[in-house]
Amino acid sequence: MDKDYAEAVKWFRKAAESGHAASQSILGICYDTGQGVDKDYAEAVKWYRKAAGQGNAEAQYSLGKCFEEGKSVEKDIAEAMKWYRKAAEQGHMEVRKTMESLKSILDLLARAEQGDSDAQDCLGTRYYKGQGVDKDYAEAVKWYRKAAEQGNAWGQNHLGKCYLNGKGVPQDCAIAVQWFHYAAEQGNSEAQDDLGFCYEKGYGVAKDLSMATKWYRKAAEQGCLRAQSVLEGWKKPYKKPYMKSSVGDFNLYDVFK
Repeated sequence: MDKDYAEAVKWFRKAAESGHAASQSILGICYDTGQGVDKDYAEAVKWYRKAAGQGNAEAQYSLGKCFEEGKSVEKDIAEAMKWYRKAAEQGHMEVRKTMESLKSILDLLARAEQGDSDAQDCLGTRYYKGQGVDKDYAEAVKWYRKAAEQGNAWGQNHLGKCYLNGKGVPQDCAIAVQWFHYAAEQGNSEAQDDLGFCYEKGYGVAKDLSMATKWYRKAAEQGCLRAQSVLEGWKKPYKKPYMKSSVGDFNLYDVFK
């Protein structure tokens, strides 16, 4: 532990204990980051609360982050937004962008919970990629499944990819192929390409080049470049190009193009 930081913390603590809001906020940051003291999120939250209650904008922002991320408190987006708003009202510079991102997630979640299958699929992708939320494959699968069970072709295709890669569910190529079929029959070109790939390689189904060709053609006719390239390569007798598929990463390729 850096002696200079430890000495600084000693003086910040004296001021914080006397009720100085800025020192309370700084002491919270020290516990949050482990500067001059051992990292302790519970102690950080304690000092952020004291400072935030006195109107310190930086502490209000930091306390909002703790609630957003679930640091030593139960994750609570509504409570996070409450403290972000207080900080924003005082002109905190960083909080506006954070609030905009969080609000978009809240709006998406509200639509998804109301049964909007496009929102459910989109929310699944947010969790899969960690966009605006912590990356969580199991949560991604939960929302993809909700969309897929409503007949959403993108949700079906994305759920199939999760099964193909074992992301958020045990790997099961046969189930993946079932979901690809559902989406492909609805005309989803990516699912048609993925299905062609599974038939070509024998993932989840018996290898069948005629079926692979059928699905690649359907995808190619809709402008799928990978499917077009595969079919073009098959016309050449001695040179078949290697191209990653769109389906998965047990070296197929990553779930999303």
